[in-house]
Amino acid sequence: MRFGELDITNILMACKRLESLCFVECDAGICSVLRVEHATLVEFAITLGEFKTVELSSLPKLQRMTYDYWPSDENPLVLGFVPQLWELSLTNAGLSDKTVELSQLLANVQTVRDLYLNFQSEKIWVRPECRRVLAPVLA
Repeated sequence: MRFGELDITNILMACKRLESLCFVECDAGICSVLRVEHATLVEFAITLGEFKTVELSSLPKLQRMTYDYWPSDENPLVLGFVPQLWELSLTNAGLSDKTVELSQLLANVQTVRDLYLNFQSEKIWVRPECRRVLAPVLA
């Protein structure tokens, strides 16, 4: 399903008590940026979204986030104010030409305790990052 530019924002504003949201094969235009703000959303999942980036701007109650199969070569997710996020799952195949920097992805989040990375048996290259950068994120 392809939403109009403001449709997702309007849905989130109208559904004030929404706690769980799942997008499957949805977007707002190929390589669009999805910015999400919601006061009560606890669980958010995207599968096969054509978003360039998903920005979780302000989700104070978000606990679980899943993003499966993103198209972009950039970090698929920007985590803003998500103080209760404890479970993050990222799945993608064909990552040989994509870079996901954990220190950048998790820079603003201190509460993730369950991190699932599934690259579907792809040959991946893990570049060690500075311990001082990753230690606070993965502690």
